[in-house]
Amino acid sequence: MKDEGRPKNILEHIVGRVALAPQAVAACDPAPITYRELARESDRLAAVLAERAGRPSPVVGVHADRGNRLLIALVAILKAGGTYLPLNPDLPAPRLSAMVEDAAPDLVLTDRAHRFADLTTLPLDTAPAQRDTAAARSTPGTRAADGFRSLLYTSGSTGRAKGVLSGQEGLRNRLVWMGDALGIGPEDRILQKTPISFDVSLWELLWPLMNGASVVFARPGGHLDGRYLHGLIRDRRITVLHFVPAMLGAFLQANPGHGADPALDSVRLLVTSGEALTGELAAEALDRFGAARLANLYGPTEASIDATWHLVGPRDLRGPVPIGRPIAGMAAHVVDADGRPVGPGHAGELWLSGAGLAEGYVNLPEATAAAFLEHPPLIPADRVYRTGDLVRQREDGVLEFLGRRDRQVKFRGVRVELSEIDSHLSRYPGVNSAHTLVRRFDGGSRLVAFVEPAPVVLAAAGDPDTPFFRLPAFAAELRGHLAQLLPASVVPGHFVFVRAWPTGTHGKLDESRLHAHLDDRAGAARPAPDGTGREAIAGQVLGIFRKVLETEDIEAGDNFFEAGGGGSLQAVRAAQDIEEYVQRIFGLDISADASIFIHPTALELADEIERGIAARLAS
Repeated sequence: MKDEGRPKNILEHIVGRVALAPQAVAACDPAPITYRELARESDRLAAVLAERAGRPSPVVGVHADRGNRLLIALVAILKAGGTYLPLNPDLPAPRLSAMVEDAAPDLVLTDRAHRFADLTTLPLDTAPAQRDTAAARSTPGTRAADGFRSLLYTSGSTGRAKGVLSGQEGLRNRLVWMGDALGIGPEDRILQKTPISFDVSLWELLWPLMNGASVVFARPGGHLDGRYLHGLIRDRRITVLHFVPAMLGAFLQANPGHGADPALDSVRLLVTSGEALTGELAAEALDRFGAARLANLYGPTEASIDATWHLVGPRDLRGPVPIGRPIAGMAAHVVDADGRPVGPGHAGELWLSGAGLAEGYVNLPEATAAAFLEHPPLIPADRVYRTGDLVRQREDGVLEFLGRRDRQVKFRGVRVELSEIDSHLSRYPGVNSAHTLVRRFDGGSRLVAFVEPAPVVLAAAGDPDTPFFRLPAFAAELRGHLAQLLPASVVPGHFVFVRAWPTGTHGKLDESRLHAHLDDRAGAARPAPDGTGREAIAGQVLGIFRKVLETEDIEAGDNFFEAGGGGSLQAVRAAQDIEEYVQRIFGLDISADASIFIHPTALELADEIERGIAARLAS
């Protein structure tokens, strides 16, 4: 990446694009906003931020749905040289409160639907006249943007989310590399669908603006609806989009077929990251997206979104897709347990160094010192980040991802510390200890929490005499407890209670016996007998729910998503099975893909199916 003559910060890139094509569409949600309008509105808001925050480089929370206002807020924070703190409205209120308490923002920008108590807030619909008055007094220049930083919170093993503070230069390095390596221009339309709490959303928002392209926003919640996304890609002629592999699989299942899909022929670049990409899924994606290139990226938030990349080729379709080589400005080091470099063909932990490294964790100096090593003795770098990921380097220098050293996992693209879930559960009254694991099955995965209850809970339940047992009421209580502390997508949908933990010969937990119990239970979940009445339909739908979720721990009135179907992949599989059932029994075609999000219980879906059948028969 050559910087001679290039803008020195992200804002200068954007300002240059405003000058080149002021009337070009910068974004649409779906109302368009031009680059000139974006510049004007963000100038106004930046001036208000500088005035209301009362100090240079303010920490600014943004608590808003995706859309033009979000983009204006982000660019305004850039112009003010502030720290961008995304506060995803979909997160539980206690988790947002903990983030705000830790980050101590100077103020929070909100949209009309959201307000924060006990904080200085500024509605994103602040009157233009107020913004004009502030702008007349003070408008930050482009150099102020050198101080721009981002503060994103990730899962923490202690039960406390960690705020990763990243500087301007690391993010700029990542975004400029992407333009150089993958190409982008004014003719491109980038789909912004990643929730703002995830680092990928930063490149979806800023990378297009730095290169004169357009941002197209998916509607709130639309990132979970595969059929809606398919129509949006077709109608808005999207050229670049990102998927976590699990969500890519869900998208393809929601839009089945063979060969290039004409509705997807505008896409020239498909990007995946967030978890391991299989060769099988890569091959299916390349088949459906036709001429699109597929780039597989890897990187933790601590390395400014992505640190390595690999352009998928034919040889990658026979196994796990590699995570590739370092991006420009970054270096990768594969080391043993003592921090000594290991050669090609040997597994080791991946350490990263270079321009993209974050400053560290907010208010956690010990965690920062443990993860970010200064002047490691055996590595040619001033500072490295220990990822905790196991990799192997091939003879050609390409890195292959092997897994984790600890209990941190990527679940549906979200970095999850399983120990954080265990910690929250273990602190709840009536719980002695807990152990959460990822249950992988054909086409998806789910989180299962094994819980050792306290004697008082066992006594109240009649002291079950089996090694594994169900406590539906207590499970619902625990699920509700976690829903107040964790994102909904990482709340376990299935709880199994144990009298005592199974151990191996050395006295350590034998996790294989937990999986063996789930294997035994999975075979018991079967669809109900066919029938044509409401109760029969509800029973059939419930049977499908149990089959897809691999559990009997769900009843006809239970919410499919709260019971473990937190990702749209399971919803797609359930919808397809329901559609096949209705076709087989009633000879009618219905679409259950959207209905399952609106009517997430078996009883509600049965009513909806009955209404749909009646309407079809009457027409």
